[in-house]
Amino acid sequence: MIPLREQELIRQRFAQDLTGPVKIDLFTVRPLPVYVPGRQECPTCPDMEQVLTEISRLSDRIDLRVFELGRHRDLEERYGVTVAPTAVVRGSVNRPVLFVGLPSGRLFPALIETIVDVSREPPAPPPSIRRRLKRVKRLVRVRLFALPDAPYCAEMARVVEVIALASPHLRAEIIEAGEFPTLTERYGVRAVPATVMDERPPLLGMVSPDDLVEEIVHAAERHALTPRAAVSTIPPTATPLPSRREPSEPGQVRPSGLIIPYR
Repeated sequence: MIPLREQELIRQRFAQDLTGPVKIDLFTVRPLPVYVPGRQECPTCPDMEQVLTEISRLSDRIDLRVFELGRHRDLEERYGVTVAPTAVVRGSVNRPVLFVGLPSGRLFPALIETIVDVSREPPAPPPSIRRRLKRVKRLVRVRLFALPDAPYCAEMARVVEVIALASPHLRAEIIEAGEFPTLTERYGVRAVPATVMDERPPLLGMVSPDDLVEEIVHAAERHALTPRAAVSTIPPTATPLPSRREPSEPGQVRPSGLIIPYR
């Protein structure tokens, strides 16, 4: 699924910049030849597994494991996996970043950058951010809802990932909003990018690292008991969600394309 030219570029990037081992745990739902009532279907699971398999073959440092969702409760609870497909990307420091849904289009480079980042020592943020992150003493889940063809989503994914890797108490999740309308409805997401800290109202559009950390600290200190009011207007850096998105079918190519050239 990844064009050969892009595979070679990624192979060169991994050879140059991967400094340690990377583990990718994919939680999937395999298709069955018969319909089973109540069983979760996953149209993008085959594509997700194929993309990650191709990526894992580009470096000996990448170890891909594939699990059937619902059969490994200990791992699912450890990483907070509830839906398929979900890829848990982690390095030796074991600060996982979750990709929930197929990271196609502009989100694909974010996946590659995450693989490179987790292979290294955690990034050192500016002193002001580092001081505030020390106030985070419990796990905070930072969920970024994104679309592969929407502007600013890839940039915001990068901000979320770098900040999350700087603290052992943060877990970043990059969620393909079009695949999981139930999650977008649950968290009140009306536009993307939308960043949700635990159960707080979403931050819409591009958010600066300072503002993101401030919201993370509020969530960690349980200021959600007096929650910030949801923003009624959509900022110019956010793209409204379509009123209705058709679910993907196996083998379907999204309008944005599965992969954009990685440079």
